[in-house]
Amino acid sequence: MSKEYLQRFLDLGLLDVGDDVTKFDHVAQAADDLAVQFAADKRSLLRAAGVLITDGLAPGEEITGRCEAAIKQHWPTYRSRFASTPNELYRATLLQAIANLTADNIQNAAMVYYGTSSFHSRLAKSSYTSLFTDLLASLGATTERAAGAYWGASDAAAVSDIEYDGATIPISAVNPKALAEAIRNSAGPVPNVPASNPEWPTANSATWLDFFGKTVAEAVAGAIAAAHKDVVPKLLTQTRADNAKLAKTIRGANGDPADRLRTKLLYWNATLFSESRRQSYRLLSATDAAASAAFDLWGAVPDLHTLSVEYFLRETVRRAVGDSAATALVSLPNIASELQEENAIRADGDDDGGWSFRRTLRALADGTIDSASSYEQLGLPEQTRLSREDLAVWLFRDLQAERLSKWTS
Repeated sequence: MSKEYLQRFLDLGLLDVGDDVTKFDHVAQAADDLAVQFAADKRSLLRAAGVLITDGLAPGEEITGRCEAAIKQHWPTYRSRFASTPNELYRATLLQAIANLTADNIQNAAMVYYGTSSFHSRLAKSSYTSLFTDLLASLGATTERAAGAYWGASDAAAVSDIEYDGATIPISAVNPKALAEAIRNSAGPVPNVPASNPEWPTANSATWLDFFGKTVAEAVAGAIAAAHKDVVPKLLTQTRADNAKLAKTIRGANGDPADRLRTKLLYWNATLFSESRRQSYRLLSATDAAASAAFDLWGAVPDLHTLSVEYFLRETVRRAVGDSAATALVSLPNIASELQEENAIRADGDDDGGWSFRRTLRALADGTIDSASSYEQLGLPEQTRLSREDLAVWLFRDLQAERLSKWTS
């Protein structure tokens, strides 16, 4: 049961549970209960992080209801302490629950980081947001390390000459003493050796030859077999070692998956061809090109990406539409309108009404929400404007978070 962020709320004077430490423990237990719920439903974890970003702890909000129920389970009388404004209590409980779930789970950490980092940079600074900033910075560092393990160059995959160690397979010598004794016993009768040849060559040459030939052949075969009995295991050991060296070189020649992906992305950046739209980004409107580039990149990369991939996306948008159009600032309503005109606000086929940047744009485009509500849903000041390269990165992060929310652990 971690209490780090609850304690930090207390230290900043943002959470007043009185002097009774059991009340503090009740809140920590409620955070643990919420973490269990969110672990079973990753989209609720993403929504909870969005609620923290947007200050959306309003009555009737699902996450607000979950907070209330979890706290009441352990502290039935908490309302006597927080009569009218329990939001700070809810925020503290939610933040601790999210911290618990992201501490040792890279998918959860990356999902929360991708899903909220775009909006967090635009939030007004406060004592509370500083706590979320610290958590987000930690999640970002964790995600970058995990992504870097895949995206980083692999020395193990480098092509190199196959160098064998020149090992020889030692073969034991034939035992001459034992072989000589067997041949002597085959040459004629030997006193006290019942298995010796019962005939002399001059007495019964045909019988003697049969016995001599058979016995000598068996003796030679046995001597050779004894000398070579350990050759096969030695050959197998050496062959496997050589095959391992050969396999490493073949893997290097083929390239590791990250190398192939980087090559594919460089080709994509050079051609500026949209796989999803089946045409050049330069033939699309600037806003459509930015959105399509985000979708195409998302379709090409794994679940985790490094920060450098986002800058690569920005450069691709700039090459496609020009610096001026890429950096021009546009309002959310105008973005939604332009994307709707181009039919470029993609649905993912599983729109459950959860919290995401794309869902807000779709709702704004179809008139379900108005301009003020769209900014409120995302926790952004209403004067916020986005460049088209920012739009591409925000959509890309949103897609990454959505994909991670579908993981089961």
